[in-house]
Amino acid sequence: MVSKLKVYSRAFLEVAIEKNLVNEYGEDARIIISVLKNDENLKKILYHPDVSADKKFIILKNIFSEKINDDFFGLIDIIILKKRENSLVYILEEFVNLTLEHNNTIVAKLYTPSEISILQQDKIKEKISKIINKNVLIDVIITPELIAGFKIIADGIVIDSSFKKQIEQIRNSMYAHLAKEA
Repeated sequence: MVSKLKVYSRAFLEVAIEKNLVNEYGEDARIIISVLKNDENLKKILYHPDVSADKKFIILKNIFSEKINDDFFGLIDIIILKKRENSLVYILEEFVNLTLEHNNTIVAKLYTPSEISILQQDKIKEKISKIINKNVLIDVIITPELIAGFKIIADGIVIDSSFKKQIEQIRNSMYAHLAKEA
């Protein structure tokens, strides 16, 4: 089933490439994903088997008409007509992943104990980009338990300079030292 759903994502990408709208369609997909993940009422309507495909399309069109490219919305209509709306988020997430891959881009997860400035994010993006030779988007995740510092996970690389990690290293060192003396 998953491979059948990926066909839709790949088809979306082919259309986006053909129309030279990869970035725009990717952003459209992110908007729809965000709304669907955060609006339980919309999900209930969209996933309800007794609501017709036409009504589902009209509801989505009313919500997204000002935000989403009409051609991209036509692709969403195909998913609804094929009765795959329960998998819409998955299909769109796969599509976003394909757009990132197409653009040689990865998403780096940046864990910090508090907000950081756009300038700091840009510097981190630049450094990661040089290391992995790809374009980088930053997903900032506020993680107060880090206390200070930061942790980055990008393309299989983990950089952890958090205070929490340093405390763990000191603790492990102390345990190792105590175990030697025992």
